[in-house]
Amino acid sequence: MEQRVATSARVAPGLRIVVCLLLLCQATACYVGADAPLKGRVDLRAFYAAGTILRNGHGARLYDYNYQEQVQDAVVGPRANALPFLYPSFAALPFVPLSLLSYRAAFFVWLGLNLGLLILAGFLLRPWLPWFAARSWMALPAFYGCLFGVSVALVQGQISFLLLVVYCGTWVLLRQGRPFLAGLLISIGLMKFQIAIPIFVLFLLWKQWRVVSGFLAGAAGLALVSVTLVGRTGVSVYFHAMSSMTKQTAFNAAAAKIHYGMFPVDMPNLHGLTFGLTHGASWGLALNIVLCCVVMVFAARQKASLLVALPAAMLVSYHMQPHDLTLLLLPLSFELDELLRRAGRSDRGYRRVYDLTLRWSLLLLILPAAAIVMTAGMNYIVSLAVCAVMLLAAGMRTEGTAISPA
Repeated sequence: MEQRVATSARVAPGLRIVVCLLLLCQATACYVGADAPLKGRVDLRAFYAAGTILRNGHGARLYDYNYQEQVQDAVVGPRANALPFLYPSFAALPFVPLSLLSYRAAFFVWLGLNLGLLILAGFLLRPWLPWFAARSWMALPAFYGCLFGVSVALVQGQISFLLLVVYCGTWVLLRQGRPFLAGLLISIGLMKFQIAIPIFVLFLLWKQWRVVSGFLAGAAGLALVSVTLVGRTGVSVYFHAMSSMTKQTAFNAAAAKIHYGMFPVDMPNLHGLTFGLTHGASWGLALNIVLCCVVMVFAARQKASLLVALPAAMLVSYHMQPHDLTLLLLPLSFELDELLRRAGRSDRGYRRVYDLTLRWSLLLLILPAAAIVMTAGMNYIVSLAVCAVMLLAAGMRTEGTAISPA
């Protein structure tokens, strides 16, 4: 017993040093990459321009590529090609007030809001994580800051942190026995419907009817808002744009890279994995469909759990970027808490495999391995880490226990 306590005591200082080094690496990466966001060459460009378009009452032209290019060049700065806004129109609403500021000021305000949302996600989950709940409130946000996807999302000015809070809040509502409200909250995830819809399908297969009804009610309300913002013409143009993007991504990846700023091998999901391994061969698309079905069947056979549904949805999503890996912080919080609670124990068998799998998965999600993979144009390899997170979530003994405040 004394040896186990001593071992656990040694873990904490070592862990603090590792976290501090990783945070320093993250801060360095953000500093080095600061030129692109300040010059408007990141995703915030599209969100900021979309907010400007809605504020000026031109919602019907929100998805007009040429008009987006004009607005982006006018309010952000010139760029060879526009970064198209390809989200449901309600996703542009948070950027309407930001569009009142200059682009540079809006970037820093949004950066601060994103950091606040990251901390909020930690506050939502901390009471359910015994190891983290017994430590400073800064411990969980510090761990969050180590994920490479977090620095990418911060630099890009993405909405990943808003979605992280949405899914963390959903998990808490489910644990509190409020499934209808949880379903309503999941519907906000339709900002990135390629992830929210597979989650909805899994809750449907799990026969979680109150979650399903909440999601459908929320989706109906958001659809009404979206149609009101852009009108029938805007909706028609949006579906045409999405169809065009899907076709180009599948059959003309080079054109999709130029026109939409996306390339399949950049995607840490099954689409990226199959495209990368088959070098874009036509049979790779069929392989992707088969693997997506396997993942969905596996997830559907597990007990109803958002911790399983979220990484499964990320794997099967048709479009995903490195900044979307921020969403993995939800299941990773519980997996890491379980790992740290067992620190110093001489576990064998399944628990030992579990711990090793988590450690190797984390290596792909943090610096320097993540940066090396990204620089080499092999982001699709990170899909293996996403798959491991899903499998580990399915094998967890518990999904957190509420801890009374000290």
